[in-house]
Amino acid sequence: MFSKIRNRKLSGGKEVSMALMLCSALFGSSCAPVQRIEDHKPLPEGVYFPQRLKDPIEPVNRGIWAFNHCLLQGVISPTARGYRMVVPAPARTSIQNFGYNLGYPGRALNQVLQGRMNDAGDESLRFLTNTTVGVAGLFDVASKWDMPKHRGNFGQTFQTWGWDGKNFIVLPLFGPSDESSALGFGADRLSDPLSHYNDGRAVLYGVTFNKLSENVQNSLRLLESDPDSYDTMRAIWTYAVKSRSPDWSLNGPRHAPSLETLAVATLKLRDAGFLEIMEEANVKVPTTGKKMPFNYWLQDGRAPLVYVVPGLGAHRLTMQALSVAEGLYDRGYSVVAISGMFHPEFIEFASRSKVPGYSTAERKDAWALMGAIDSWLQRRYGDNLGSRAMVGTSMGGFQAMAMAAEALSRPKPCEKRCKSCQSCSSIHIKRFLAVNPPVDLFHSMDQLDAYQEAPAKWPQTLRQQRVNNAVHKAVALIAKPDGVDMSNPPFDGIESKYLVGLAFRLTLRNAIFTSHRCHNLDKLERYPSVWNRKAIYNEILGISFRDYVEDIVLPHYAEEGVCAAQFRAESTLSSLAPGLANCPTAHVITSSNDFLLSADDIAWLERTFGKRRLTLLESGGHLGGLANPAVHDLIASKLSPLKASK
Repeated sequence: MFSKIRNRKLSGGKEVSMALMLCSALFGSSCAPVQRIEDHKPLPEGVYFPQRLKDPIEPVNRGIWAFNHCLLQGVISPTARGYRMVVPAPARTSIQNFGYNLGYPGRALNQVLQGRMNDAGDESLRFLTNTTVGVAGLFDVASKWDMPKHRGNFGQTFQTWGWDGKNFIVLPLFGPSDESSALGFGADRLSDPLSHYNDGRAVLYGVTFNKLSENVQNSLRLLESDPDSYDTMRAIWTYAVKSRSPDWSLNGPRHAPSLETLAVATLKLRDAGFLEIMEEANVKVPTTGKKMPFNYWLQDGRAPLVYVVPGLGAHRLTMQALSVAEGLYDRGYSVVAISGMFHPEFIEFASRSKVPGYSTAERKDAWALMGAIDSWLQRRYGDNLGSRAMVGTSMGGFQAMAMAAEALSRPKPCEKRCKSCQSCSSIHIKRFLAVNPPVDLFHSMDQLDAYQEAPAKWPQTLRQQRVNNAVHKAVALIAKPDGVDMSNPPFDGIESKYLVGLAFRLTLRNAIFTSHRCHNLDKLERYPSVWNRKAIYNEILGISFRDYVEDIVLPHYAEEGVCAAQFRAESTLSSLAPGLANCPTAHVITSSNDFLLSADDIAWLERTFGKRRLTLLESGGHLGGLANPAVHDLIASKLSPLKASK
C-alpha cells in the first residue's frame, strides 16, 4: 500500500521512506498543504491546525483504505512472510536492485521532461555501470562508487508543470494518491516498455512483490498502531509529494525541552527481525468480558517477565513501546506490551469507564487486564516465567508509580493458577519503573494546552503559513536533506512546542472520538460516523485537555460520587507520597528538563525517591532520552535484581 509514497520525492530530491512513521509518532493523524479545509463545521477560533488536501469522497476513500488494509493483513503479509523465509536477504536485495535498474527509462524520461538534464545524465551513468559491472543490475555498484541517485516519475513532472493535486484519493491496491499523482501513476505504467508484454508484466509483478515484502511488516504495524491511519496518510501525502522545499529558517530561539522531546519520533528498532519473533494473543478481560490483544516476546529459558505500558494514547506497537521492549529483550528479559490506557484499543476493550481520563478507574482496569494476561501466560509458559516487573513510560509511568503504592495491599496469586480462584486473576509485580512520569496531571495538561496554542505568538497574517511550514519541515526531515544539521533539527521554540502540543491534542481527539462512538457523549453534538469524520473531528479539536476534564470528565464522575477535590488529589503522585517513600520496589528515571514537570515536581521526586531510586538525567525532554541506547542500559539495570531471583 505504501510502495508509491516511497517512490516520490521530497524537497531536495530525497526519498520519502519513513514519512508515515514520523507523523504517526509526532502527530497521530494530521498534516498539511495550502488548500483550505472545507468541512461542515469549521475549526473553532484559537485551534491551530495544519491544512490538508480536500477529501470530498471521504466515505469512499475510507472504504477502499479498509479494503487495502485487509488485503495487506490477510493476503500480502502471510505470503510475504513465507517468501522471506524461502528467499534469502542477499537474493531479495539483488532483485530489488534489478527492479530499480529496469526503471531507468521512465526515470530518465521524466528527468528530461522536468529539465533536470544533469540528473538524467547521472541516472544514465548509473544504469550503464550497474548493467555492465553490476551484472544486469543485480548489484548496485554505482552506489558503492558514490554515483548520485535521483528519482523521476510523471507525478513529479505534472507538479513541475504546475499541476498540483487538490483532492485526496485512495486507489484500490495502490493506496494514497491525488488526481495529479493518480494520472502520473498510470502514465508511469504506460511508459514502461515491459508493461506491454506478458513476460515483462510478470517480471514487474515479481519485482514489485519483492519490494513490498521488505516493507509489509512495518507498514502493517503502522496501520494497526495508528487510531486513524487513513487520516494520518491523507496528511502525510499532502506534504510528501510537494516539489517545493519548506522554509528552513528560524523565526526565534530554540527551546531545548520540546526540541529534545521530538527525538521520540526518531526511535527505531535495532533489529528489524524483532517484529518477526513477536507473538500476539488475545485475552478475555474479566471486568469487560471483551478480548484485548497484547504482544509478547519470551526468552528461550526462564527469565524475568516485564510488562511495558506506554504513555498517553500510545499503542503497544508504537516505537515508544517497541523500543523499550526490544531493549529489555536484548538484555535477557521476557516482555509483554499492552496499549496505553488512553488509547482507543484500551478504551474499547479493557475500560469499564464511559469517559476516559480518571486515572484511578483506569488503573483498576489495568490491574484486571494485566492479571488476565499473566494467568494466560502462566498456564502456557509457567516454567519459563520468572519474577514480574512493570515499566511505564510517560502516563504509563504515572500509573506504574500509583500501582507500586497499591501493590502491598493486593492479594498475591496462588500457585495453581486455576480459573475458579479469584486470586489467580491477580498479578504480583516485584519491581516498578517509571520513565518520564508526570507528577501532577493538571499541570501536565495545562502545559500541553499551552504548547498547542504556541502559534498564537506568531503574527496573525503569518500564523497559518508557519503552522503549515512547521509540519512540512517535520515530514521533509525524514529525507535528511543536504545542508540541514540533523543533530540540531531546524525548529524554533514555537515550532517545536507546537509539534509536541499537536501530537497530544490529536491523542485527545482520538480518545474522545472512540468514547463518543462507543457511548454517545452528551457534550458533543452528533453521533460519529467512522466513514465520514470531518465534522466531528473539527468539533472535538476545539476541546482542550482542560476543557475535557472540566466539562466532560468531572461532571461524569460527579454523578458517580467522585467530587472535584478527590479527583484533583488522585491526579497527583504526591498524594501517594507516604506509600512511595516506603516502597523500595518503585524507581524513576526522568529528565531535569521534562516540560511536564515543574520545579516543585522535581523537588518532590528527589525528596520521595532519593538518589538511590531516582535517576535524574540532564537532558532528553519528555521521552526523548529513549533514542539514547544508554537509557535502555539504565532501564535494564534498574530491573537487574530480578535476575537474581528469577
